[in-house]
Amino acid sequence: MGVQELYDKGLVYEGFRVLPYCWNDQTPLSNHELRMDEDVYQVRQDPAVTVGFRLETGELALIWTTTPWTLPSNLFVMVGPDVEYVVVESSFTGVKERYVIAAERLGRTRASSPTRASRT
Repeated sequence: MGVQELYDKGLVYEGFRVLPYCWNDQTPLSNHELRMDEDVYQVRQDPAVTVGFRLETGELALIWTTTPWTLPSNLFVMVGPDVEYVVVESSFTGVKERYVIAAERLGRTRASSPTRASRT
């Protein structure tokens, strides 16, 4: 069904609506965000995994995700142009490997006691 067909059926219209707006994020607020009082928020634990993606140079780029069910469809690993990365040599899995991680995450990974680390 095309947009024109939806419009012809009266399902699409142009109008105006007042929305609460977050000037910091430059986006409208959702109904969920408006109802978030301190007593509404629930602390919960999400599944999280750290996965290594083998690079052509042999190192493993470590990524962390709370949506592990999306991993089979991952095609790329994104890196930040303003993020400093380090190569860490460690055998915390029982096998000596070289890992690429963001420098600021170095002390927060299981490889935080590397046998060697170098800046990239």
